Amino acid sequence: MDGGETTNSFAFNFFSSSSSSSGGKGEEEKRTETNANETTTTIQKPEAKQVYSKDVFEPVFAKAVDKETVEIFSSDEEEKGAKVLMLSIEKKIPPLGKEEVRMRVPTLDAVCKNNNEKPAKGAKATPSSAASAYSLASHDLVKGKYEGGLKLWECAIDLTKYVVRERVVEAMVTLSTSKSFRVLELGCGHGVPGIASLMAHEKMEKDGKDTTLLCTLADYNEEVLTEVTIPNARMNGVCEQCTFLAGDWDDLVAAPSKKQSEAFLSKDEFDLILTSDTIYNVDDAKKLAKVIHHCLKKNANENAIALVAAKRYYFGVGGSTATFMQLCDETSLSCDVVKEIMDGASNVREIIRVRIKT
Repeated sequence: MDGGETTNSFAFNFFSSSSSSSGGKGEEEKRTETNANETTTTIQKPEAKQVYSKDVFEPVFAKAVDKETVEIFSSDEEEKGAKVLMLSIEKKIPPLGKEEVRMRVPTLDAVCKNNNEKPAKGAKATPSSAASAYSLASHDLVKGKYEGGLKLWECAIDLTKYVVRERVVEAMVTLSTSKSFRVLELGCGHGVPGIASLMAHEKMEKDGKDTTLLCTLADYNEEVLTEVTIPNARMNGVCEQCTFLAGDWDDLVAAPSKKQSEAFLSKDEFDLILTSDTIYNVDDAKKLAKVIHHCLKKNANENAIALVAAKRYYFGVGGSTATFMQLCDETSLSCDVVKEIMDGASNVREIIRVRIKT
């Protein structure tokens, strides 16, 4: 662990390509624009694969960077001012919209701008006029190509606060009879909630609870994992407990093929699934419900759950928490809202607890 933590607090260090979104009108307009102008050209999905932290370049931590701090308190200690979690977001990568981002992740920017996949070596890309409007620097996401993982979305912070304040991991591990506890974060981006779950467990180990906790961090784009997720896990000393997966959810749970001996995400594998801002359209919400049902442990004694943090409505793109809960009901999952966030600055946000129907 980096930073001099005490028994009452510990510090997060995060790379960030952009500060957390306010979820206001501008964000929804960008999403609407991208979806409305989308061409009918068939998009080739990125290959599902495991990404290894040892292959990711070691960042230089000595270089000065801007920092943004978010303090997270447990509900019963907030009045006393006892810090349970301090999240220090380091803006190592410039905000979206800067030329440096395209230079930093050139292959992903090329995919966003072109109808085709990455051009062959030596070939010159010839994007259509419609497709060329999309770029990594000008959009929060580009459907089917880039799912917004370089940006730190506000629902990820909401979910992290909930996991810490409600001591979700501590409570579940205490009740578990297994020697291992597995967490999955879908659409992880910066990996804030998943890394928080590992750090909470680190405190439990000091208190004598002997359970191995592992976390799988999955994002659509490999570049997101190499640029922000893996560096964040490495900075916070939990990289060895993490598995990093890139690709579409359908491909990650797909049946084994000749190329892949077993599915990347196995059936009935996880005790806790975390995800945030991943139901902004109906197609993704439907896919998420199926993946949760596939991956959650089915044994009633395991008490496995998923926590989904999202905006109540995603104006202009069709997604909503009500639609997601209906889709869960159709997928043999039960849901209840465990937290509402109404800060007056953005759309109402909710955290939904999902279980396997018994």
